[in-house]
Amino acid sequence: MPVSTDTTGHIAVIDIWHQGAVLAAGLAEAGHTVRGLTLAGDAAALNEGVTPVLEPGLGDLIRAMVAAGRLRFTGDPAEALPGAAFLFLSTDTPVDDDDRPHLDGLFEALRRAGPHVDRPVILAITAQVPAGTSEALRDALAATAAHPVRVAYVPEFLQLGQALDRFRNADRFVVGADDPEVRARVSALFAPLGRPAVETSLRTAEMAKHAANAFLALSVSFINEIGDLAEAEGADIADVARILRLDRRIGPHAYLGAGLGFSGGTLGRELRTLQAIGTRHAIPTAMTDATWAVNAARPAAVLRLLARTAGKPEGRTLAVGGLAYKAGTPTLRRSRPLEIVRALVEAGWGVRAFDPLVDPAALPPLPRFAVCPSLVEAARGAAAVVLLSGGDGVANASVTDVARALTGRLVVDAAGAWDRDAARQAGLTVVSPGRAVAP
Repeated sequence: MPVSTDTTGHIAVIDIWHQGAVLAAGLAEAGHTVRGLTLAGDAAALNEGVTPVLEPGLGDLIRAMVAAGRLRFTGDPAEALPGAAFLFLSTDTPVDDDDRPHLDGLFEALRRAGPHVDRPVILAITAQVPAGTSEALRDALAATAAHPVRVAYVPEFLQLGQALDRFRNADRFVVGADDPEVRARVSALFAPLGRPAVETSLRTAEMAKHAANAFLALSVSFINEIGDLAEAEGADIADVARILRLDRRIGPHAYLGAGLGFSGGTLGRELRTLQAIGTRHAIPTAMTDATWAVNAARPAAVLRLLARTAGKPEGRTLAVGGLAYKAGTPTLRRSRPLEIVRALVEAGWGVRAFDPLVDPAALPPLPRFAVCPSLVEAARGAAAVVLLSGGDGVANASVTDVARALTGRLVVDAAGAWDRDAARQAGLTVVSPGRAVAP
């Protein structure tokens, strides 16, 4: 990629975690000089390519960019910020247990950064924040900076496990600013990537982020509701979803996989933000409310499916594949699989679980619960297998070996992880949300 000809200063990325690490490495690969300011992480480890979140290819790219002299991480604002013409605030915004965002850390990060700003800067915010927050964040930086601060909102549309590819091959970059010069300068940063850039107003860009994630959430809740109806009628939700994706008005990449619903806070944060906006303006948010309600009911639906097909616990044991909130990550916070494991234990089941990325020491202590080194080992003596995510070691486990280890024949595949024909050939009966018994 061509190296940027902008000589007015480097780019500083503030608050390095998942999106910040991807953004810093991606902008460096695009030819810019980037300094990453980590406020809580290990800068030395980052410079060696040890990433805070598992993301394919990210560690290698960081090492290459550090070696090329275009990227460096530091924990010292006095090293990262002087000379920066652009400050990207890329905090992975925390949420509470009800998915409402907590913004105190973002404001504090900018107040700490202000004294080290030594020239006029553009603050580009990629963190997920409620509409109307960008101006307040600009003011927080300006309050401690001795130079003018202008602001843009640049929503990120990354996806865990695919974030680097999503950055390099973005469907679009969105740059929101009320100052045309700011829009043009920020858009130019992404020009070497050769992807479309949509320039719009600040508030429009903020709302576009809410709308995009809320639409994905709506899709998940919609297909889960249709899946429950399909299951009750003896229909197959996988075929229904395939038919929908072939409609050009819906498309091949639509979120139409019935299962556990969404978790982790990313989509839920947008729903809660839209509900808060509706409350503030006395506007009903019926679609958003329904999306939230359907999603909240997903664990109960999976448990009902298990109870209907596996019978009563009566001291029996289940093998569970997947504990993290999503395949490809060790993250347990807001994990739907872990929520379901707790419910299974409370119902009287013994649980033997496998997740290749989760540190057993990070799991809460539970009675009748053990962690195993493989799904086959977890299945030894188990009455049934419950697949709650489809990561490595689960999706590619030997179906034949699992079948031999089981005492029962049932697989509850809530993740769509296994090929149903292969499972049937191994003598297993597969049930899934929206599909019931394998044909």
